[in-house]
Amino acid sequence: MFLGSFAVCVYSSKPYDEFYSSMVEMVISKLDQDLTIDLEYMEELLLSYLKLNEKKAHKHILKAFLDVIEVLK
Repeated sequence: MFLGSFAVCVYSSKPYDEFYSSMVEMVISKLDQDLTIDLEYMEELLLSYLKLNEKKAHKHILKAFLDVIEVLK
């Protein structure tokens, strides 16, 4: 998992929004630390979300991840 971060159990009626906001927060935190986002970091981010969440949430995680990637382009 990411240094200085922790998982929080949340049940949401809007899982996409929760995942998207959380991922953006993680990316902003990373940028604040060293001003770079690389493929390795993004892969680790995605895999951590997939690992920590139930399979039924994966579609929301993947959509949120792709939208974050689109913003970073």
